[in-house]
Amino acid sequence: MLHFADLTPEQIKIICNGCGPKGGLLKVPDFLFKASCNHHDFRYWRGCSEQDRFNADTDFLTMMLIDAGEDHELQAIAHAYFMAVRCWGFACFHYADLPRAENDLALLFA
Repeated sequence: MLHFADLTPEQIKIICNGCGPKGGLLKVPDFLFKASCNHHDFRYWRGCSEQDRFNADTDFLTMMLIDAGEDHELQAIAHAYFMAVRCWGFACFHYADLPRAENDLALLFA
């Protein structure tokens, strides 16, 4: 299975954009969640099933809460971002029979 750590910096630039939907009209602030958002973007790009989406979203929340530490305002923002991806993230998720793999990365540069 392809992992975020397998990506080159060029591939990360193509797949990931920090927080918020890629190409969205509203720029969502990254705060200190940019790395968590990029990892989440990758998991949505890799895609597969609704269970994979749920796992990506719950892992995203966990990573953001770790980043937020004891800061209650950042914890609240993390929960808001989680709720946003749970409610509207389906539109950005790659639903497929199998998750994308290394050969799909080559298509990014075709």
